[in-house]
Amino acid sequence: MTYCKLGKFMNSNILKSVTEIDVSNTQHTNLNLPLFLNLEWFKEFEQYILQDNQQPCVLLNTSKGSHLSYIPFFTSKQQSMFKSKKLMSMTNYYSCIFSAINLGEAEVSIGELVKTHCDFLVGFDEIHLNFIYESEIESYVKAFSDIGLKCFSYTETRNWYHDEIDCFDSFYSNCSKNMRSNTRRAKAKLEKEESFEIIITCEDDLENKLKDYHAVYEESWKHEESHPEFINSIARIAAMQNKLRLGFIYHDGYPVAAQMWFIDDNNAYIFKLAYREKYADRSVGNILTMELCRHTIEKDGVSTIDFLTGNDEYKSKWMTKSRNLCGVKITNPRRIYGLIGTAKENLSEIKQKWKK
Repeated sequence: MTYCKLGKFMNSNILKSVTEIDVSNTQHTNLNLPLFLNLEWFKEFEQYILQDNQQPCVLLNTSKGSHLSYIPFFTSKQQSMFKSKKLMSMTNYYSCIFSAINLGEAEVSIGELVKTHCDFLVGFDEIHLNFIYESEIESYVKAFSDIGLKCFSYTETRNWYHDEIDCFDSFYSNCSKNMRSNTRRAKAKLEKEESFEIIITCEDDLENKLKDYHAVYEESWKHEESHPEFINSIARIAAMQNKLRLGFIYHDGYPVAAQMWFIDDNNAYIFKLAYREKYADRSVGNILTMELCRHTIEKDGVSTIDFLTGNDEYKSKWMTKSRNLCGVKITNPRRIYGLIGTAKENLSEIKQKWKK
């Protein structure tokens, strides 16, 4: 999945907020991008996740013909000559994928985007990129290497997914046999009890459904959301775009399992899932996952289901394929702390080779 390839730009800017990006003259906006690369995602990230001492830095290129390209970062507002100056991709544990973004008919390579902002980028000791598909890492390494920086890529996590789905039965037949058997028996038990109810909704009674989601999350093994308003805001945006799918299992009207999925361009993304720990032996998590898979395949017509980040063992029981999501640590040997960072990374690579 590549979002930047070729193009010629007239102007480049460093913006201090994602909200400064003007898409009013852009013919093709974010509609075909995953929600996690949508302009609204980064706006909510800036509002709810960035701390008061963190400053957004958006590298923006614009051209004639209603085209723009950008890549969002952030840095610390308080810089010290005694500390390494760092530039971070606008990502955290909620992020699923990251990439430079193109809006418009033309496309630009990450190399051109980096080159046009070279003077700004070389003012940092370190630049950190996260959650990039392994297939795209080489283009990022080349782009930053071409302006004299050193790049050290690494595997960050795995992304499990199942593509080329034509119907629910064929999808489900490829899932783990034991998991299918256990889920089938658990659902049969639940169906015998009238007190259990499965609900999948898009936007009906959204605010109350979000309260139910957080109530489940707080009593799960995950405890509570660190940024609940970010989750709520993203859910509202997705609901307005008909991209939100919320699934629940209720017991006597009490939510015991909850999942938040997003639908984008024939893809279903499993974003958040939780269940109350005391219901773990009822397999409510697997039951709800199965029903949401069925719903998104049969009702929404998706051909890919994506578990996003994390190499958890249970994901391999549902999905058939996986790929690496990678990070890149970029150091600047022309700055003192960047040179120290470069030396440390080189030493670490030597140690890893000796271990092998």
